[in-house]
Amino acid sequence: GFPECDQVLVTEGPTGCAAALSLNFEAIGRPSCRSAVELTSKLVRGLHAVIVADADAPGRLGAEALAVVLKCTARSVRIIRPPARAKDIRGWLKLGATRASVEVLIANAARL
Repeated sequence: GFPECDQVLVTEGPTGCAAALSLNFEAIGRPSCRSAVELTSKLVRGLHAVIVADADAPGRLGAEALAVVLKCTARSVRIIRPPARAKDIRGWLKLGATRASVEVLIANAARL
């Protein structure tokens, strides 16, 4: 669980999760863009969930499908996508992402 936070980032893959953790976010890494839906739903119960979608079609579709499910358990759900030159949050980190730049994207993302 996440006893000391109210927001968690949901990434695709363990390296995406590691990238989010290195930016000092609480994070969950799903094995793929369509997996661990039930477990993720349980883990984000009562929290603000931010799905970090990969910039490819499967990543976008997987994020949208997950958002539908998470709306039933999370306090709120948002989807963010990395800037155009990055495929995922890991690539964005390599391009210089900071916690502040991710927080701006989160703040500007619509609640679903």
